[in-house]
Amino acid sequence: MSKDKSLRIFVVENDHQTRVDLRRFYEGMGHEVLSSATSAEALRILDHILKPDLFLIGNPFSGEMFSFLSNSERFRSIPVASILR
Repeated sequence: MSKDKSLRIFVVENDHQTRVDLRRFYEGMGHEVLSSATSAEALRILDHILKPDLFLIGNPFSGEMFSFLSNSERFRSIPVASILR
C-alpha cells in the first residue's frame, strides 16, 4: 500500500497477544498502529497524538470508549470497530 493511503489505527485491547497480532497485521499492510492496554491509558494517549483514522476497541472497553468517542467533538466522526474474540 502506498504511503499516502496508509491509515493511523488506534487499538485499545487488554490482551497483549491480540494487540501484537493486530499491530503486525496492519503495519504489514503499511498502516501506522498505536495501541493501549486500557481505556484510561488510551484517553491519556489521545490527548497527545494526531487523530487516528480508525479505532479498534476490545470488548471490555467498548462501552466506556464508545461513550467517550461519541461525545467527543474531536473524535466522534472517526469510525470505530469492536474486536471480538
